Amino acid sequence: MAEKKFLLRETIHPQTKQTVYLISEVGVQAKPVVLPNLLESLKQFVMQNAKEPQTMLYFYFQNKVCGILDVLKSKQLLDKLVALKVDIKTINIEFCWKTNF
Repeated sequence: MAEKKFLLRETIHPQTKQTVYLISEVGVQAKPVVLPNLLESLKQFVMQNAKEPQTMLYFYFQNKVCGILDVLKSKQLLDKLVALKVDIKTINIEFCWKTNF
């Protein structure tokens, strides 16, 4: 079975002007899932792909992929962020990769 790939990116919602996160499967023509913050995005990805551990999540930032995690590593990142009690309003993809999370 081919490895599934998902792309996670930040964008500004056109109506609310708030940062939202989009998760979309690479190569699949479907509307991306829109989530309010990075923690919810990671949680959604981990839950939906728990039975397919080889599924990859590509973090997209400033028009390029800045990191790739499988389901297990995504769960570890989620657990670490929750344990640190990060502020869901300020945590973002850029912070995670610049601080080597």
